[in-house]
Amino acid sequence: MFSGFYIDLDKSFFSSKQWTCYRKIGITHLHEAKRKYDDSLERYKKEKGLSASLIEQDWFPEIEADVFISHSRDDEELVEAFAGWLNKTYGLRCFLDSHVWNHANELIFLLDQQYSNPVTEDNVTYYSYKESNKVCEHANMMLAVALQKMIDRTESLFFVNAGNAAHLVNGNIINETYSPWIYAELACANIVRKKPLIAYRSYDNQLIQKRKKDANALFECIQISYPINLRELYRLDAETLHAWERCKNQSDFKYPLDALYEITCYQSDLRKAKRISKGLTETQLEQIQKFYSSEAKEQHRELQALMESVEEKLQFDFCECPLYGGCKYYCCHRGVCERISVN
Repeated sequence: MFSGFYIDLDKSFFSSKQWTCYRKIGITHLHEAKRKYDDSLERYKKEKGLSASLIEQDWFPEIEADVFISHSRDDEELVEAFAGWLNKTYGLRCFLDSHVWNHANELIFLLDQQYSNPVTEDNVTYYSYKESNKVCEHANMMLAVALQKMIDRTESLFFVNAGNAAHLVNGNIINETYSPWIYAELACANIVRKKPLIAYRSYDNQLIQKRKKDANALFECIQISYPINLRELYRLDAETLHAWERCKNQSDFKYPLDALYEITCYQSDLRKAKRISKGLTETQLEQIQKFYSSEAKEQHRELQALMESVEEKLQFDFCECPLYGGCKYYCCHRGVCERISVN
């Protein structure tokens, strides 16, 4: 993950005609990455128990996406239209877990049927409370870890709030949510490793980028509020989103998110990424991007020393290079570039 945005959005952002069109595009675009799962559980069985990795591969697979959209289930239709707008306008590949992945509750049902001692009486099925809790723990943990992997993998997180995802405290500060999943996603966005933009870019190299039944309640529904931290997310409103569209149309941006970075707090990071890209060979840039991929630890351990030296300059050390004006985040000729043989 490189960037994060908090977006105030409602249906008025779209005209009535656009709403229908963009929702259709969004649903189609999102469902293209959806996979079927094995409802027999046989494929996941090992000598003892089930394989979590095989279940994750089928139910919650990592996919190629540019934007992770965090949202409330109550805003599903709005976010479908927003994903359609992002895809149609900018060609961005969006990730919404509810559309791309299979539902965790369906997995829980399959596991309950086999492992929670089901008993049916008068057409009602009962499960062992203890065993069913174990099933929920396993399924929800697999989903939570899969969400963290996707947040780490995508370039940007968009937190969309239309009034249902988060709410006001003391009348003026949005810092609580009733959704444990939004809480988990935003907490992850605050602590996940922040990758340099160059890990997603190849401005001056010819690399090919891989393209992105309810029962009547007898009791009050439980609501638990979770504190959320939005300080790491740059706030966007409808006016800024339209400015992004104008900026993208007026200038030639190879990467559509760059047009957004150009008008927000990421402008300096964008320009530094372009500068460093000019100083790297195609092979070095490929190595950096592979290092920041989720498979890096297993497949590219030889890059560890290289990236440690690069990250000395990617973090908080100022260099004194007159060519780059004392860059804060990216390596320069007088600094780490000499150690990685950049000419």
